[in-house]
Amino acid sequence: MEKWRRYLLFLGEYLFLEKPRGLDFTMRDIRLYRKSAGKYHGYSKTDEKHLREIFRSLDFSRCRRLLDVGCGKGVVLKEAARFPFERIAGIELQKKLAETAERNFRILGLADRISCLQADAEEFDGYAGGAGQTFRAGSGARPEDCASR
Repeated sequence: MEKWRRYLLFLGEYLFLEKPRGLDFTMRDIRLYRKSAGKYHGYSKTDEKHLREIFRSLDFSRCRRLLDVGCGKGVVLKEAARFPFERIAGIELQKKLAETAERNFRILGLADRISCLQADAEEFDGYAGGAGQTFRAGSGARPEDCASR
């Protein structure tokens, strides 16, 4: 019952809050989970209230960059833009989800602050070692353009 309640909540958010503005952050399709015999769960949105709690707990003197691996439609990145990150980016394997995220950021006026890379996280070479040196990505960057600074 709880599972269906969550789906109905997200559907309501999409129909009444997002769709009229041309946005799409919610999860409505669980066919991928069935089609892949449980290997892939598809897209699942993280609750914005929970994200704000997480971001409020961060020490921004030490945590300046955010890379969301498996960013989906960009809800984590959208919420991160409310906080003083120097750089915000996401990696998404599915091209359609990455395109949806980029469209969401353009509509919200965040495209100059957030980038979403369509890439396989296992093959992405923009990771770097060390605290604060997580990645380098700019708006419109490609995975091969990303490296530590």
